[in-house]
Amino acid sequence: MPFVLFAALFIPIALSSIFKHEKMTERWLVKTACDVDASKLDCTRPIHSSIEYQDSLTPPRISGETGRLNEERTLYEFNAYLMGVKEETDGDYHLVLRSPYSKATLIAEIPNAYGSEAMVSPYAPEFAAARAVIDNFMGAPGDRMHWLQKPAHIHIQGIGFFDVKHSIPQEGAAPNARELHPVIKLELLN
Repeated sequence: MPFVLFAALFIPIALSSIFKHEKMTERWLVKTACDVDASKLDCTRPIHSSIEYQDSLTPPRISGETGRLNEERTLYEFNAYLMGVKEETDGDYHLVLRSPYSKATLIAEIPNAYGSEAMVSPYAPEFAAARAVIDNFMGAPGDRMHWLQKPAHIHIQGIGFFDVKHSIPQEGAAPNARELHPVIKLELLN
């Protein structure tokens, strides 16, 4: 009985401090479509776009606590080359994409639908399906970037997102910190 009482009191406190420290500071709820404005997303009609277009958008002033912006309410889709994949410490699959038309790059991330708050997202089944595409293609990625010897031609759908600027630049990041986060659908074309 004492252990049950200890666990009931300690575990929620520990988990909330971990999630708050590691995830909530970088707009985590927006990234995983768990924020209060996620219900305003229209993920039924993706807008055709390109990495070049996403890279050209003017970045807004944001902080780690900024809520969902108007520029982050749209589901985009385009073809790209998947250059590399790794699993982030927060459990997201981090994808480096390159345009088929230029050397423009963009990061896309797929949240872990089973092991984080993302499991309560209305898009958790889509996250799991997109991650399964990666897992079936190359196995589960590790914590170091796995650069593909032959880039994979993909079709991707994801919600536009402006990330906070990182102190250490991320390889493949757009110059304006634009991403597709979360990825809703991923399909291999080759």
